[in-house]
Amino acid sequence: MKKIALLFGIVIALGVGNTTYAQKGGKPPKKTEKTEKSDKDEKKMTPEERAAKRTESMKTELGLSEQQTNEVAALNLKHAQEMEALRKEMEALKAEMKKKKDAHKTAIKAVLTDEQRKLLEQKEQEHKENKEGEEELDD
Repeated sequence: MKKIALLFGIVIALGVGNTTYAQKGGKPPKKTEKTEKSDKDEKKMTPEERAAKRTESMKTELGLSEQQTNEVAALNLKHAQEMEALRKEMEALKAEMKKKKDAHKTAIKAVLTDEQRKLLEQKEQEHKENKEGEEELDD
């Protein structure tokens, strides 16, 4: 009987835990002012500075030996340089996407009548407001 009660208790605990997790929506928490500031500071750093900062943090937190510190420093530098290259590629792709999107929008508007353009702009404004309203609800 005790085994059944224990099993039942475990099943209940797991069910409550899963329900609670599912209700959170699975969205990552909003960034606080502090994390946004540290993200901006991190973006201004060179890959070498980022790697050195990360290495020093790992050395302190993990108690790395001198040899481990040197190996980790090399790995962190390589990783930081790779991430910087990808970051630059992403920025270039975003700029290209914006250009193409703007050109497409201009071409579409050239096909439309004045009345249709106004209607399109109205729909775009409504969409923008709805999107902003959703972001406020997430706070």
